[in-house]
Amino acid sequence: MGIYLNPGNQGFRESIRSRIYVDKTNLIACTNALLNTNDKYICVSRPRRFGKSMALQMLAAYYGSGCDSGELFAGLKGMALRGRKRLFPIRKSCGNSRMP
Repeated sequence: MGIYLNPGNQGFRESIRSRIYVDKTNLIACTNALLNTNDKYICVSRPRRFGKSMALQMLAAYYGSGCDSGELFAGLKGMALRGRKRLFPIRKSCGNSRMP
């Protein structure tokens, strides 16, 4: 059983330390533009193996109130656009279970 409320930054920490890492921190600027608007609900629907889990781990590490992730984002591409970090309770849901 995983942690579903404020999952922390462990998943993103492991991602940026891996040999193959694609920087998707520009997604944070896009997400910031949608917060507090009518478009605040975001559905990430991409084909398999396109980095959805890693992108969501990054967003949870950035916005999550359960941990301090400032050192993880230092020097990443999208952080030049970074303003004040907003803290939100993060709820993780997993949709990889299969129906019989």
